[in-house]
Order: sequence, then C-alpha cells, then structure tokens
Amino acid sequence: MHGIEQAKADIALLDRLNGAADRLAALTTLQADIIAQQGLIYEQAAKARQDAAFAKFSTVDITDKTQDEHVIRSSFEVSYTTSSWDGRQSVPKRVTITGLLSMPDDLLGYLIERHPSKIPAKIAQLAADPYEAFERYFIGMKRGHLIGNAYDTNRAAQA
Repeated sequence: MHGIEQAKADIALLDRLNGAADRLAALTTLQADIIAQQGLIYEQAAKARQDAAFAKFSTVDITDKTQDEHVIRSSFEVSYTTSSWDGRQSVPKRVTITGLLSMPDDLLGYLIERHPSKIPAKIAQLAADPYEAFERYFIGMKRGHLIGNAYDTNRAAQA
C-alpha cells in the first residue's frame, strides 16, 4: 500500500509542477499590473501634493534689475501673489523679494512648472531644461562662475 500512496503523491506533485509555468505567468502579469497601479497612485499623490503647494500662488513676475550684467552678477526682483491669513480669511498678498536665492522652493517649482515663460532669459539660456538651468545658476552663484554653459563652450572653442 505504501507504494500506491507514494505514486498518488508523485502524480499530485507532477500535476502541480505541470501547472506551475502557467501560474508563474499569471502571477508575473498580476505583479506587473500591481506595480503599474502603484506607480500611478504615487504619481497622482505627487501631483496632488504639487497642486496643493502651488495653490497658494496666483502670479509671479521676475524683473532683471541689471540687464547689462552677466547672469552671475545680475540682480533679480521677484514679485508674487500668495494667500495670506488675516485672522478671518485668506486674502491675496503681494510679496516682493530681491534675489532668486531667497525664493521659496514652492515658488521656484510654481515658476518652472506653471510659468516657464517668465524665467529670465539669462537663466533659461543656461540649459534647455528649466530645472537644469536653475541648478546651473544656483551652483554658479555658490562658486562665483558658471560651468558648462554656452558661454564657456563658445569661449573654449575659440581658444
């Protein structure tokens, strides 16, 4: 009898192994679908957080106060309208700051994402991607000179 039980167990194992490839394919497809859904959920949550952060801004204007200067030596004035609580309600408040380094992070994101046309030309020409252009500008401000922009490339080609 022991041999018959072993044979039945072997047949059951064989049946499970024969269907394993199909189950693996189904589970792999299910896993890919779940990962795609999770990515979509994360993307939607990030968009909702960004929308909430940007909701407090309604306008932004940047004025180059020194148009004849190099971008590193330029002085920019940033004016934006934000929501401010006056004790009873949220009211629009116009804020003006000098220098791009003092801009709130949310405002920089708002400028790049919602109003890229208002990025000063001196900064926009540093890179095709607005985020990279601002990164080069901010790094250049810390170092005191720009690296890898069109000006440096053209100057190196002429040498």
